[in-house]
Amino acid sequence: MADAENHHALWAQRHAILGACARAGARQLRIPAWAVEPGTWQEGPLPLVVDLAPGVTLFDHAALEIEITTLLGTRVHIINAATRPPEGTVPF
Repeated sequence: MADAENHHALWAQRHAILGACARAGARQLRIPAWAVEPGTWQEGPLPLVVDLAPGVTLFDHAALEIEITTLLGTRVHIINAATRPPEGTVPF
């Protein structure tokens, strides 16, 4: 997906994405700044950084990736902020 399409899809599906995150126990969704700035998107999964609630399983994590991938029409990679610092991310 081209970066302009990526940016548009993110904002068009914002409420649905945030709802999916809430149902899955994912909070504080953040997106690396380079993923939403025009001219900077690289092909590959879109990284989304979240804080996962205690008790969220790997199956929950995978289901969230699948749901957001379906909403956006492009692969996403959900990154637990507890396992990776959210450098260069912007609030969503």
